[in-house]
Amino acid sequence: MNLLLLAEDLHRDGNLVEAAWWWLIALAFVYYAWRQRGGARQRCWIAAAVFFLFGASDLIEMQTGAWWKPWWLFAWKAACVLAMPYLVIADYRARRKGAGNCESVNGENAVGDADGDSQQDKTQRGDPE
Repeated sequence: MNLLLLAEDLHRDGNLVEAAWWWLIALAFVYYAWRQRGGARQRCWIAAAVFFLFGASDLIEMQTGAWWKPWWLFAWKAACVLAMPYLVIADYRARRKGAGNCESVNGENAVGDADGDSQQDKTQRGDPE
């Protein structure tokens, strides 16, 4: 078998697997988004879109043969890659404020609920549960 054909098949198949992987991650964020509210839900939906688009870019890469050509494919991939650490930082900052994250259920976490108030804070104020 010709090594060039084998390399082309490996590139194509690798991009298909990679696209499926990014879409699986996007589906996980969709799942978490449905279970959230407020800012955590918004961040999960944005993350789902970023990972879906990143997976879609792999399908284009299959046709072009390279991630850097044409130029707009490189820009597309770069925008997705730059969005990923931004999302991590935004989620980290929200968790520090107690506003929930993409892994908490209904915006509740160990720090507090979606408002950033712990149960102890609510009890001290006399808020209903």
